[in-house]
Amino acid sequence: MMHREGISDIQIVRFIVFVSGAVVMGVEIMASRLLAPYYGDSVYTWGSLIAVIMIALAIGYRRGGKKADRYSSYMGLLNLVLIAGTFVTLVPLSAPYVLELVRELGIPQMYEPLLPSVILLTIPTMYLGMVSPYALRLVAKNIDEIGDVSGSLSSLNTIGSIFGTFLTVFFLIPNFGTRETLLSMGVFLVMISMLRRGKTLTLSAVFLLIIMIVPGNILLRGLRVVGDGASIYSTETPYSTLTIVENKAVGTRTLYLNNMPQSAIYTNGSVTPVFRYTDYFNLAFGYNQNITKILFIGGGGFSGPRQFLVDYPDTSISVVEIDPEVVEASHRYFLVPRTNPRLKITVMDGRKYLETAGVYDLIVLDAYTHTYVPFHLMTDEFMALVDSHLSEDGVFVANVIGSLIGDASELLWSQVLTTQNNIPYVDLYKTKDFVDGVVQNICLVASKNRVTLETLRNHLIETVEPRHLEFLDYKYDEDYPVEGLVLHDNYAPVEDMLNPVTLTAYDQEGRLVLQNFLNPVLIGGLWFISMGGLYYLTRRFS
Repeated sequence: MMHREGISDIQIVRFIVFVSGAVVMGVEIMASRLLAPYYGDSVYTWGSLIAVIMIALAIGYRRGGKKADRYSSYMGLLNLVLIAGTFVTLVPLSAPYVLELVRELGIPQMYEPLLPSVILLTIPTMYLGMVSPYALRLVAKNIDEIGDVSGSLSSLNTIGSIFGTFLTVFFLIPNFGTRETLLSMGVFLVMISMLRRGKTLTLSAVFLLIIMIVPGNILLRGLRVVGDGASIYSTETPYSTLTIVENKAVGTRTLYLNNMPQSAIYTNGSVTPVFRYTDYFNLAFGYNQNITKILFIGGGGFSGPRQFLVDYPDTSISVVEIDPEVVEASHRYFLVPRTNPRLKITVMDGRKYLETAGVYDLIVLDAYTHTYVPFHLMTDEFMALVDSHLSEDGVFVANVIGSLIGDASELLWSQVLTTQNNIPYVDLYKTKDFVDGVVQNICLVASKNRVTLETLRNHLIETVEPRHLEFLDYKYDEDYPVEGLVLHDNYAPVEDMLNPVTLTAYDQEGRLVLQNFLNPVLIGGLWFISMGGLYYLTRRFS
């Protein structure tokens, strides 16, 4: 059991016991972050989590003891850790689909958090629970020292739990995304399970981890750029890196800001939007048939304003865009006319512009910094300003990136609540036929007067193109969460609330795209270093 040089197997076994306690607490805390945006931070949510964790640990203690009595080995313990790490890695990846499945079952709200807790947490927690009794069998040399060894391992496990709680609450949550942190815990456990294994097995485990945590569009990014077209223009603007990519094969031209697609057009002159979510702006005419004066906050490639200019000849359109380089690129590459009596373009911050603007029948908010709306365009004060500049039957439309349930939904529902605080009637439309836990563009439509679905359909039949009618099928008809935070200028934690989207990004199909795919590995390394250091101190001074 002992090695002649370096750290002994027994020391590694004790370290694994220390680690298992830390990860159990970390997973429990981070799982609450996955569930809270939809189920709330209620006693039912926490009760479900705690109960499931305790039951899974109890099962793990029992199974670990029986397994150790049948046969115990150092590699067997590492295999338990490997299985636990694999299932911890799967928790954030499968959570959106589990939450969607549970909601479709129609479970009473009080008990609803229980089932996803069981599905997501039982197996990884059970295997982590198996570690302590299995390790006891490996470390205890004879019956006379069983009490001392048992107490020592229990103490290490508890100290690990304390440290895992502190590290998760005071460092990881404030600085990293929910899913990345959970992934890092799985990565960390897999790292531990590779101690003293052969190189081939270790490299295989690392390869499998990369496959699991790195989205395919990052691995294939170099190939995809060639397939999607060639860059025809690139520049650094005062606000971002601007790139224009043309795909001659399909006849599209796309505007990228900071490597994220913002707008696209067909190069044959068609005004039909390339990105489906932009087409949803037309739903506003179902809420008000008499829209004549329109304001777009955020220009991008001007695909929305261009389409409105052509399809609604009785309207006048104002666009306010903060980045002058974006405006110039739109004139040069996106067929936006430099002079048109019905189109007014202003280079200015959208909120500042609105303070002195007139009254509009429709205000469209489509301004983004990275993957979220700048916080000062989401607050209660801003929405009060929007309301004051809408006509009596005015409509407000916003493009929101997020999910309808799960950890990426928190900011969406806060934005809904903040909007309702000023404009009472808010409808949401999915723009993709995805499960509700998957991140996508969501169209928020707010009106001062309630509009029935029948009225919407009748108005759209009379006003818009036939393709817009199908958007009504994507209307979100579930009850809105009752809990949420009204965003204010002095407190709008937009970046923190949208951790899964600010610290990560999502492609057009709603798939997770880590901005830095090494983050989970780096955080896992942080776990390794910090916990290794603390474990060394506990051994040094005990």
